[in-house]
Amino acid sequence: MEKKKRPQVIMEELSPEVTAQPFFAPEPDIGSTQMIDFIPKSSGSANDDRGGAIGDTQFLDTITDFDSRNCEADDEHNDKFSDDSDAPDDDTDSEGEQLSEKRKRVLKKRLRSRRERTRTFSHILGSLFLVALIIISSAFAANFIIRAFLDFTGINVVEFSTLIDIAPEATMEEIAEILYAHQIIAMPQLFTLYARLSEKDSGYLSGEFLFASNMSYSQLILTMQVRPRSTETVMITIPEGTTAREIGELLEAYQVCRAEDFTRLYRERLDVFDFETRLAFNPLKLNQMEGFLFPETYEFFVVNGLDEDPDMDTTAYARVILRTLLFQFNDNMTPHIYRSIADLGDSLGLSDDEFGLNGFVTLASLVQWEAATPEDMQTVASVFINRMRRGGEFSLLQSDVTRRYGRESLLPYHTPTTADRIDELITAFDTYSTPGLPPGPVNNPGMTAMLAVLDAPKTDYYYFCANIETGQKFYARTLAEHQANLRTAGLIDTQGNQIFGN
Repeated sequence: MEKKKRPQVIMEELSPEVTAQPFFAPEPDIGSTQMIDFIPKSSGSANDDRGGAIGDTQFLDTITDFDSRNCEADDEHNDKFSDDSDAPDDDTDSEGEQLSEKRKRVLKKRLRSRRERTRTFSHILGSLFLVALIIISSAFAANFIIRAFLDFTGINVVEFSTLIDIAPEATMEEIAEILYAHQIIAMPQLFTLYARLSEKDSGYLSGEFLFASNMSYSQLILTMQVRPRSTETVMITIPEGTTAREIGELLEAYQVCRAEDFTRLYRERLDVFDFETRLAFNPLKLNQMEGFLFPETYEFFVVNGLDEDPDMDTTAYARVILRTLLFQFNDNMTPHIYRSIADLGDSLGLSDDEFGLNGFVTLASLVQWEAATPEDMQTVASVFINRMRRGGEFSLLQSDVTRRYGRESLLPYHTPTTADRIDELITAFDTYSTPGLPPGPVNNPGMTAMLAVLDAPKTDYYYFCANIETGQKFYARTLAEHQANLRTAGLIDTQGNQIFGN
């Protein structure tokens, strides 16, 4: 039999732009999966819009075609070494077909796995986007609901009051915009909707009305449906060093509220303003807001008919007045002042609980009473600070105003049911018998006295007294010098007993 030549296999073109390189078929290795490495890579095709990559179907057809030609080459190669063999050629063809089918299944499985991974990744991205969308939508909805609730109830806002003029025949939309412009409400559309749903969008009176930022929607509407008791205003000046009780009497004298209603309110904390967070409740303070009613000139409404009806409930007006005074104090307390208070407390060796804002205002209230000029206020403050820092024999501050406060602001509330408590408070405030500062301020000091405490000069004075008629101050370093000053100031009676003076 004639010896056959080893055939040379030339690959056909896989695509119009891909040319296969000629190579000799290797020895057949049945079951090998490395034949895929002989597939040329495409450089791009005008018919394939994925950048020249061979499509899945085209890729499978190419592999199948290549396997068929390779199997034919294997058949010719096997004939070279089987001249006398009687083995049928069908076995080789069968094995080639099996190998081709196996490779197809492997490739299809890989392609299926790749598609599944792509679909899974897409599903994950879609799910994450949906979750994020739900979270963002929920956050916006929750924020809207909270804002609507706070605006509807009037809580959790910076409280203030203002006089607003409502024009005749003003529509609900116009009224809502006016209230919004004055920051009484934050959501005018919601206010208009509430008025319409509650059938309260008509019947309003015109004129000037007193609105407060903490009023609920229903209170705002009621205010505009009831003729206001107060349309006239009055200017009231609260002097520095005035006690809360004296302020109440002044307000009643000007008929802006009853002193009793005002007193009932300043006894308790409001927990509205920032400075209140720096104050701890002190059971030895009968009037919790004493010292923080900022002395200034204010304009308040006159309550019509209060002179004719002294039992009229003026709590609403008293509350507006109290918050106005406290707001003014809060507005005057700057970060610099708070830092200076902390530094002063550190220099005295006192913690924030022992001194802090309450101790600072208490000391300022003593200085406010004892001195009249800014210069004397600073020197008097230095005397108190020296005594507090020295302690020992100087621990008693011996300020006359503390006894006066006990007599005028505490003793009037001395009843059979409160006798023991009032006696305890009077003793606690008496700096002639109790060391250190009293439990709280004894009046409402102004900014001059408070700044005098922070700017007190360094002195070696431990005593001071003043001439009652001229107001002249005398300062002393020792008790002997102080006794001489008392005689000079005319503060010792004919028996040699001290009348006034520290």
